[in-house]
Amino acid sequence: MLCDFVRFNSQDGLELQGLFYPATSTSVVVFVHELAGNFYANRFVDYFAAELYIAGIAFFTFNNRGHDYVSDFIKTNHQNEYYVQIGAAHEVFEECIPDISAALEFVEKKGYSNIYLCGHSTGALKAAFYQSSTQDQRVKALILLSPSDDIGIQIRNLGENFYPVLKIAEDLIKEGKGRKLMPEDLFNYPLVDAKTYVATFGKESKIGLFRYNLEGFSFPELRKTNCPILVTFGTEREAVMGDIKKIPRILNNLRDYDVRITIELIQGAPHNYLRHEDELAKTVSHWIKQL
Repeated sequence: MLCDFVRFNSQDGLELQGLFYPATSTSVVVFVHELAGNFYANRFVDYFAAELYIAGIAFFTFNNRGHDYVSDFIKTNHQNEYYVQIGAAHEVFEECIPDISAALEFVEKKGYSNIYLCGHSTGALKAAFYQSSTQDQRVKALILLSPSDDIGIQIRNLGENFYPVLKIAEDLIKEGKGRKLMPEDLFNYPLVDAKTYVATFGKESKIGLFRYNLEGFSFPELRKTNCPILVTFGTEREAVMGDIKKIPRILNNLRDYDVRITIELIQGAPHNYLRHEDELAKTVSHWIKQL
């Protein structure tokens, strides 16, 4: 099984990297990594590449602008090239759109017309947000691995300090210090600047796609999605609020809105599917073949 290391540019000129595993069919899975992750960190990426290869499906895993905590990117602007510093500490969630769109364009130019957009954790939120925002006809299905409730978890972790901490970030932005890192221990991830914190947890946040435990939440972005959806979870230490066993029932309610959704629980698996990678890969491959 051969793969190619590739470089390509986002639609706003950032140089991104990835691994591309070709196949003889016209089908491909495009993978969006988790918050502060990268295209190779999770072991299940290896299992995906192998299992999909057996099924004759190509696989493309790539870095987006939120890879690792702080990362240097080459940016091209009107034939000028220079470095910018982004990474998870400095990214804005909705800027996932030019990254994902460029990845889809890359595989399309390779001749793949059946594209399955896959994401893990916050990457699953990016995949769902991308598709609900663009209604991209190139995407034939969404595969969302452990989509996380980032806002709900942050509210739970900070409790009554949630809004005071948000005000700290807002005040830094008002002072022209939007790129200043927030005090440590205020977020599950150690590095995040004020601008990113407000973009993630402020009133204009776009990241709250999966507020499972919020009473009356109707998953409006998923209801706008125009393709089949597979959602998987582990049953241990998942990044959700409430009882993981209740999540399938909550999401199955989307069928009342003609959302074609399938939910699979990987018994015993944690959020990153450690030691359950093979089962996850086979679950995804089987679902794609059923389509």
